[in-house]
Amino acid sequence: MFDYSSSILNPALKIVIAMGYAYVVYLYFRCNAEFGDSTTSKALKALLIMGIFGLLGASFRYIGHGTELGFTKEFSLKWLQSVCYIIQAYFFISAARHLGNDAQTS
Repeated sequence: MFDYSSSILNPALKIVIAMGYAYVVYLYFRCNAEFGDSTTSKALKALLIMGIFGLLGASFRYIGHGTELGFTKEFSLKWLQSVCYIIQAYFFISAARHLGNDAQTS
């Protein structure tokens, strides 16, 4: 059951993670419309973009190396997954910076 290469938990958990990111993107999108052009809105936009890159990274993780799509193990979708997660971290820090600036001005 816990063998990574043959367990049903492996693809199932990857799907659950991607669905979680999709839900987060939806929530940030809805919340962003409520705040207009405030500092909170800027933070929510950064979080929305963070969620989108998280969803992309999770999708690339589900696909794996992408050899069935024409990629090779040397030029793998795993690289794109890592890049998406780095960009996701940048936008998470950006959102924290916006919220921190808002707290200092209040």
